[in-house]
Amino acid sequence: MARLPKDKRDKLILLGIGAIAIIIGLWLGVIVTRRQQIDQSKSKLTKAMDKLDKARGVVSRAAQAESDMEAATQKLKAIEDTMVSGDLFSWALQLLERARVGHDVNIIDTTRPQKEMSACWPSSRMRPRCSPCAETLTTTMWESF
Repeated sequence: MARLPKDKRDKLILLGIGAIAIIIGLWLGVIVTRRQQIDQSKSKLTKAMDKLDKARGVVSRAAQAESDMEAATQKLKAIEDTMVSGDLFSWALQLLERARVGHDVNIIDTTRPQKEMSACWPSSRMRPRCSPCAETLTTTMWESF
């Protein structure tokens, strides 16, 4: 380089600086941008994998929840089988009969209550809600004195 003329030497230096500037520009413009995109893609992939793992966990818990629900349904059915269904009086008689078996108990009277009286159970203050029941109660109260 010592023997080159000054204008060729300046052009050569300028060419070198230009080449270095282009390389730096490509580095910053293309390679760094691509690395950032790769890093973003990796983070998206990681998030998607985490979401997939959570979904697999939910699916595995769904099978467990379904079996729990089946067990609860069977338990509820067993409880419902012991509940009153249909006629309350007949159910109570059957319950008494089942309880009486194996014991020395004699149930004397099991008459069905009258319909007009069964609809008039006492209110919270132990007063009948309908007038026929109130008249009957008043009459029996005066007769007892």
